[in-house]
Amino acid sequence: MAWADVDLPCLGVGVTYSGLLDPILDPGVADVLEIEPQAFWIRSIGGDTPYQFPEAAIAHIDELPGRKLIHSVGAPVGGSVRPDDAHLALLKQTVDRFESPWASDHLSFNATPEFSTGFFLPPRQTAANIEPVARNIRALRQALNVPLAVETGVNYLQPRSDELPDGEFVARVVEAADCGVLLDIHNIFANALNQGQRTLTSLRRKDLHQELVVPACDSALSLDAVLGRVTFQQADREAAEPGEVVCDAPFPRATVVFVEGHI
Repeated sequence: MAWADVDLPCLGVGVTYSGLLDPILDPGVADVLEIEPQAFWIRSIGGDTPYQFPEAAIAHIDELPGRKLIHSVGAPVGGSVRPDDAHLALLKQTVDRFESPWASDHLSFNATPEFSTGFFLPPRQTAANIEPVARNIRALRQALNVPLAVETGVNYLQPRSDELPDGEFVARVVEAADCGVLLDIHNIFANALNQGQRTLTSLRRKDLHQELVVPACDSALSLDAVLGRVTFQQADREAAEPGEVVCDAPFPRATVVFVEGHI
């Protein structure tokens, strides 16, 4: 189910769900809740499957106002180790249960055949690695049977001489896999601040129809998302003078933007 082939709904402005938000999640506070399902899973003892999503948690989330979107945090697409069948089966059940119009996961990896990293790391951003990553995206999309978006990740590592810039790598992977992009504003900001990489400029595409406007300014990152239009300001003192337009590009693959981390 390719991204370009589906007429996806415009869901509005959302937040990443945490139980700490329950006291303020009245109708109208958020149009959509991003659910990270693995945070609620528990291991089964003596059951037919190794994981389960407790029915009490499902019922509670189901009663919360707003549409639900599934953002997986356990099946990243950037590595060579794929999630096991039981993991994918429960993830698909979760997507179906909450009628999530699409799903997302990370353009990162968290395991090798020898060990678990303990957190997400960026894949090798080489031209040769574009197709393996795109193949992982297509496999996850097929397993979940919904359109899939990949989240832009933090790059903690110094780039090697054979690697592509962050934005170019993401753009080429997305094009090869025909998937969507979940713009993690914090991650893009961190990469720009630490490495001077202008990910959004590299993600410019001629066939995208929503606007993403990124003016540089001498202030903290801020976000204003209304009816699919996204505007945020990026503190990038070295790369641009206050007021300089870093990127002004139409961007329909970023259908919904969630703010993660501290703003």
